[in-house]
Amino acid sequence: MSIAATSLHEMIHAYLINYAITGQMQLEENSNFNELLNAFILFYDDQTPDTATTLDDEIHNTMNDFIDTMALSLLAYATAQGYDDVDVSFCKKLCWGTMVGTDLFEEVLSSSQQLEYENIAAIEQDNILNENPKGTSCD
Repeated sequence: MSIAATSLHEMIHAYLINYAITGQMQLEENSNFNELLNAFILFYDDQTPDTATTLDDEIHNTMNDFIDTMALSLLAYATAQGYDDVDVSFCKKLCWGTMVGTDLFEEVLSSSQQLEYENIAAIEQDNILNENPKGTSCD
């Protein structure tokens, strides 16, 4: 489950980068993507660690708009794999777990949510058997 959740996270990065590079992300009034597009513009004008960090932060901030879609996609994967004890709530928590260390994770979630989601992600990533991971080991 962890690999699938991380893959979805990275696909959102790729989607947003493609969206900006192909000119599909336009500045419009009240657009949710204005700050992200401005971060892309700053980065491509001046590719430094500072502008890269700003861009990465804005991409993660925008991911808040995709968490529900990511969770539904992860649930579809889990269902296809025969993981019967997985629901959309668990998938959403695991998708949030891919955001550990981001400003969004720390700003949007309560301390107890952060701890729960980080633990879920760790259990799935490391396949901690005594903690009942939903997925299976890659071994």
